[in-house]
Amino acid sequence: MFRRPFTCIFKSSSGTSACIVDAPSGAENAREAAEEKLPGAEIIAMIPGIHAGHTYTYSDYSQEDV
Repeated sequence: MFRRPFTCIFKSSSGTSACIVDAPSGAENAREAAEEKLPGAEIIAMIPGIHAGHTYTYSDYSQEDV
């Protein structure tokens, strides 16, 4: 099956982040590939292409919580 790189935006216990996931085309197939790579994480978005190195992510807690 053809696979391509996706930038995955995800949320885990350490906050929100981005990483690259090689995944097949199609929304559900891409999500399943991300869930396999990131068990326990909430998958927020899958963006075709390699963008994690220049992506800003923000956690949903305030600076007062830090």
